[in-house]
Amino acid sequence: MIGEQGKCRASGFGATVIGTAGPHNLDEVKSLGAIPVRYGDGWPSRVREVASRPVDAVFDASGHGVLPDSVELRGSNERVVTIADLAAFELGLPFSASGQEEWTKEVLEEILGHVRRGLRIAQGAGYPLEEAAAAQEESEKGHPGGKLTIAVS
Repeated sequence: MIGEQGKCRASGFGATVIGTAGPHNLDEVKSLGAIPVRYGDGWPSRVREVASRPVDAVFDASGHGVLPDSVELRGSNERVVTIADLAAFELGLPFSASGQEEWTKEVLEEILGHVRRGLRIAQGAGYPLEEAAAAQEESEKGHPGGKLTIAVS
C-alpha cells in the first residue's frame, strides 16, 4: 500500500520491499521505496539475487500465473496472498476479494484515503463495453502497461 508521501508503507516500517514490474516501470517501483525487479520468466531468481534474506511474504496483484512461483519463493503457502488470481483457491491461498464485508469496507476506506492523498495508478488502455473481448485478450497477454478499464455507456 502506498502511504501519504507516495512511498511504500511497508518500507516505512523497516521492511525490505521488492516490487516486480516491466522494464518501463522499474524506475517507478524504485521511486516508491521498493527494490525493483523485472517480472517475467525467471523472476523468482531475480528476487533472490536482490533479497538480503529469505522472502517473508508475497503479495500478488498481477493475476498472471505467478502463484506457484510465489509459493516456491516463499517456501510455503503461508503469507502468500493474491488480489488477482482465482487459482489461489486451488493452491490453498487467500484471495482477498473473498474477505468479510467489514474487512472489505475497511480496506476500501483505506484505499479511498490514499486516493484522496494522490495515490498513482498506472492507466492502460480503455475499452467500450462492446470491445470487452479485446480488453480480455490484452489482459491475458500480461503486459497492458497499467490497469485496463471498460466503460459502460
